[in-house]
Amino acid sequence: MNISVQKLPNCQATLEVEIPAEAVNGLREDLVKSFMNQARIPGYRPGKAPRKLIEKRFAGEISEELDGRLMEQAVQETIKQEDDLKIIDISRPDKLQHEADGSARMSATLIIAPEFTLPEYKGLDIEIPKMEVTDELVDRELDNLRRRQATYEDLDDRAVEEGDIIVISHTATINGQDPAEVAGQAVGELAETSDYWMKVEENTFLPGFCPQLVGANVGETREVKVTLPSEGPIESLHGQELVCQVTVQGIKDEILPDDDALVQALMPGGSMDDLVEIIQNQMLQQLQREKEQLKESKLLEQINNAVDFELPDEFVQSETQGQADQIVENALRQGASEEEIAAREEEIFKSAGDRARNNLKTQFLLAEIAAAENLKANDQEIIQHIEFLARQANKPVKSYTQKLVREGKVESIRHRLMISKTIDFLLESANVTEVEPSKDESESAE
Repeated sequence: MNISVQKLPNCQATLEVEIPAEAVNGLREDLVKSFMNQARIPGYRPGKAPRKLIEKRFAGEISEELDGRLMEQAVQETIKQEDDLKIIDISRPDKLQHEADGSARMSATLIIAPEFTLPEYKGLDIEIPKMEVTDELVDRELDNLRRRQATYEDLDDRAVEEGDIIVISHTATINGQDPAEVAGQAVGELAETSDYWMKVEENTFLPGFCPQLVGANVGETREVKVTLPSEGPIESLHGQELVCQVTVQGIKDEILPDDDALVQALMPGGSMDDLVEIIQNQMLQQLQREKEQLKESKLLEQINNAVDFELPDEFVQSETQGQADQIVENALRQGASEEEIAAREEEIFKSAGDRARNNLKTQFLLAEIAAAENLKANDQEIIQHIEFLARQANKPVKSYTQKLVREGKVESIRHRLMISKTIDFLLESANVTEVEPSKDESESAE
């Protein structure tokens, strides 16, 4: 075979293959003989039907199988000869082009792995902020638990005060119109609410909304005007004045449980010391998980930033769509409406594209490091991981394994385990230092 490969930008290459006539004829001869031996023709014993009859009756099948085998041979020969290209996908042609002299030609587009020189990846210096379980964090968690166990009593004998829990209903307009009409889409609770609980603080619901309700009595309706912020999800409403007719339906007195009541609600028979110990242990475990995630994130970020290279467009597009689907799924789970998601479509795809390129770059880098360090997942590790997955799914190991084999997912498991091994290898060699957190990091932890 005469194989020609020409590299193109964006991790692509064109493949041209010329298959000589003798190779085509030889394979066709083998196929015809195979059909002659296996074909069942009425009036003839197996293997005794005339060749011309076989060639005429099975012409389409012979031609189709011939093309398929020739393309497969061409692809395998290309992979063997061009192993330095690291071919990761091949777009096969619909059919071969057969020439008058009996030879055949095929062309295809190759997707090849990016070419780059690995940056330094062993013994990297990584700094992460110190994280510890302080009395302040424990007290804050106790306060959260108290609020979850709180009870509420009606306060009908006084007006709304700063810090109260109130229940409201409201309807809103923008220049006398329904906000949904102005936005051209549903706006959810922006337009109206009923039995809506909120704490009377400056930035609850909308900036400046709650302070205008201070002094209102239960049953009173007030007109509240606020300017919609520029960071809201619906761009067409940015800076618009929202006029709300707000009725105070109730004022609630939040009654927090004392120490004994809290302990009995959460762990009957225990003590406050027992509860604090449990909270401390849970927070220590959570902090350890966060430290490990942060070390991994910092390490991969450092390696990623040390080198740049092109990525296959098809892979980027596919990964971007997958990331966008995940962002949308998370948003829906958190209560976002389809209209809100549609309004953020451009933002979502930009974020998804950034994530996609970062993820793919990381995957290619880790795969190259794994090859350089001969890091692989052996069969026993794969079997153990599949057994773990089967237990998680509450499925019999044998049938679960067979399902993974049928769906062709075993190799992807092997790849994930290899990537995980590579990350562990990098972390073991890294020099991790815990430093005092910056002001921003301290504030984000609160």
